[in-house]
Amino acid sequence: MEDIKVKFCLSSEAWENKTTVMVKSIEILGREEIFSFPIESQPIQKHTELTKLSIIKGAVKSLNTRGKIRNITITLKKELQKSYFDEEGNVVFGDYYLEAIYFSPQPTTNTPLPTIENPIRSFSNNMMLEKFSSKNQNAKSWLNLFLLECQRLKLNEKQYPESLKLYLEGPALDWFSSLYKNCSMNKPWDYWETSFLSTFGEKSWSEIDYAYSFHWLNGPFLDFALKKINLLIDVDPDLSISSQINFIVLALPKFVRSRINKKEIVTIENLMSSLRQLDPISNNNTHVSKYEFDINRQKRSFIPCQICEKAGYTNRFHSESVCRNKIRPAYIKFSESKKLSTIPLIKLNVLINNEIANALYDSGANVSLINYNFFKKLQLINNLSGIQTIKTMSGLTDVYGEVTVSLKILNIQKQFSFLIMKSDLFEEDLIIGLNCIKEFRLCQNENLEITQILSPILENDELKCNHSLISELENNDNVLNDLLKKYDLVFAKEKFDIGTVKNFEATIRLTENKYISRKPYKCSIPDKIEIESQIKKLLKAGLIEESYSPYASPVTLVYKKEEGKKSRLCIDYRELNKIVVPEGQPFPRIDDLVVRVGKCVYFSKLDINSAFWSIPLRAKDKYKTAFVTHHGHWHGHVYLSV
Repeated sequence: MEDIKVKFCLSSEAWENKTTVMVKSIEILGREEIFSFPIESQPIQKHTELTKLSIIKGAVKSLNTRGKIRNITITLKKELQKSYFDEEGNVVFGDYYLEAIYFSPQPTTNTPLPTIENPIRSFSNNMMLEKFSSKNQNAKSWLNLFLLECQRLKLNEKQYPESLKLYLEGPALDWFSSLYKNCSMNKPWDYWETSFLSTFGEKSWSEIDYAYSFHWLNGPFLDFALKKINLLIDVDPDLSISSQINFIVLALPKFVRSRINKKEIVTIENLMSSLRQLDPISNNNTHVSKYEFDINRQKRSFIPCQICEKAGYTNRFHSESVCRNKIRPAYIKFSESKKLSTIPLIKLNVLINNEIANALYDSGANVSLINYNFFKKLQLINNLSGIQTIKTMSGLTDVYGEVTVSLKILNIQKQFSFLIMKSDLFEEDLIIGLNCIKEFRLCQNENLEITQILSPILENDELKCNHSLISELENNDNVLNDLLKKYDLVFAKEKFDIGTVKNFEATIRLTENKYISRKPYKCSIPDKIEIESQIKKLLKAGLIEESYSPYASPVTLVYKKEEGKKSRLCIDYRELNKIVVPEGQPFPRIDDLVVRVGKCVYFSKLDINSAFWSIPLRAKDKYKTAFVTHHGHWHGHVYLSV
């Protein structure tokens, strides 16, 4: 087969959400027919042999914008002819014989040339229309714009539904898919239009209320007016021009309305022009240092709120007397606030192996430390090998061992172990932590002085016993035991030995009528066994009962230090607490309590056993405390710590 000269028509179009070069048709020079490729065969990526030609590569580079068209004439060699012609010379692509879409007119006739029908996608790309998502547009107004665009592009009604799909997104696209599955594309356009308007045409009352009540707060007046008019048209496309003007002007501040002449405002354009002149921006769009308005022939300057400026919120123009940040000092930048006064460190001198050491008293440390440099200076022996880590304020810190020394603090001397640390966190020789404070009976008074509490009976008979004091303590013990026996019924024998508060019932009031229902939390088999065991004990104690309440809060187990395991049954009422009306209760101040007990000698500590379980709950509120496990649904007779 000899070489054939052909002309390819290439165009740049949208395909699968991106711009792609499409091979539209092929024309054999010297013949009258033009053959079109099917839509699925048009992407240039499917013409692999054709794209290897340098002239095609150059044409593809030039088609970088949608809507461009290139007619490229090339000579097909024998190897390339196999892709577009069969053995008989028929035009094919793959196994598909191409359709002749155009015949050249005879010279003697005046019949107009038929045009090549472009796909709907290429027409839709020329529409000047935003996609419809049903969230912030009026369905009727948008559909009218869509029909005007279809008429401008001279589409027929059969093509309207297909074009409509290209301009839908979100819920609107889901609506199209469901309608297409039910009726395919056989229904007339009137059916699609009616369904579209009935689905998205009506606005909710909240949207209507927002549109009509939307008013100016800050910013340019022109921007506000443009947004206001869009909201009004969305909720009521038939609203008259005069009504639109009235609603916009009434939403402006009073000092702006007083400067607008009602007789001159006849159209929306007149209003926009007037607002443009009132905006605090000069005609050349440059911002001035102060917003100035000439109100009642007096010059008034608008200065930003200084409280907000200091807090980091710029360009807020309101009176400082109503500034929210004025009563919220936490918003003010730390650099602007006053520096906090610091409490001096407490230091004392101690003896280590008869050597004086400078020690830092730190009741916030769990362990006691010795500085590595001081350890080397005394040539002490490390009892541990290897490096360990402990957690400090600056993170994990290495510990290089442990040393046992003879330590004397005030009047007590004994053997004590310190951890060895290389650290820049402290410059002292020692840090005395809680373990050392407890061992040497140290305490700190209100003057930040360190004292030592000496027991009447000391180890190793270092001091003589005060027999009169011991006798007094024994007598006090006997009196205390008699008192405990007298009120034996007051003290709980076990966890579920619960009393009851008399003449009071707790109530649970809600801010809204809303049911809180959640699934049980995932837990291990041992946790399930422990939960069900405690549920049985609660049932036996009469604290809970089986429930059919619509409320259901999940339960979980929390680690209990006294028992050394996860045994504290907790109900997750966080969702319920969000809608519970809070109750204010009197609460004592710590500093007042310190003053009251400042001169006391004897102290007692009483802890109510499961205090909340002692509070009865109002009958009609019991169902709100319902909780759910993997094996049951229960609610309480008592206050279950909502």
